[in-house]
Amino acid sequence: MKELKRILEQCKKGDELAQRVLFAQMKSTWMGVAVRYMKDTDEAKDIFQEATLKIFTDLRSLKDTSAFHGWARRIVINTALNHLKQRQSYLFALQEHHSNEQASLEAGDEEIILKMDHAKLLDIIGNMPEGYRMVFNLFLIEGFTHQEIGKMMNISESTSRSQLVKAKQYLKRVLEKLKKNGYEKVVGF
Repeated sequence: MKELKRILEQCKKGDELAQRVLFAQMKSTWMGVAVRYMKDTDEAKDIFQEATLKIFTDLRSLKDTSAFHGWARRIVINTALNHLKQRQSYLFALQEHHSNEQASLEAGDEEIILKMDHAKLLDIIGNMPEGYRMVFNLFLIEGFTHQEIGKMMNISESTSRSQLVKAKQYLKRVLEKLKKNGYEKVVGF
């Protein structure tokens, strides 16, 4: 932690070596966040690049260096959300009044997920419709509330809940297909 604080202070002063060190330490984390939000790898790279630039540009405004990881993650997430908002093709295809039928995962589904390699799971999540994927990531992975998600995405809290239910249903359908097709082959056994 002291080392990170020192690196951040040097970065704030414009030290290029410290900036390279920070970038090397954080690039896989930041890219990992971008990949979870964007369907296309090239888009994720664009988000990563734009967010990285924002992080280094706005670093001087960070007062509490102990909050750096969360602050930087939030910049990557907000960059992805802003990108999707700007794209007119980003529209929720589903209405708020669709059924809120809960999609719970069965024990066998959880076993498949646990045995599945990281790349395959990211691929499944990446193939979700954008609205599902965004809410799924923000709620289950990042830990935001539906109220916070609603504000970030400019949607209602109930739409956020609905999108999460539908994301779980989507995941459940994919897992059922994997079971039918012999998931051992798919998940790398």
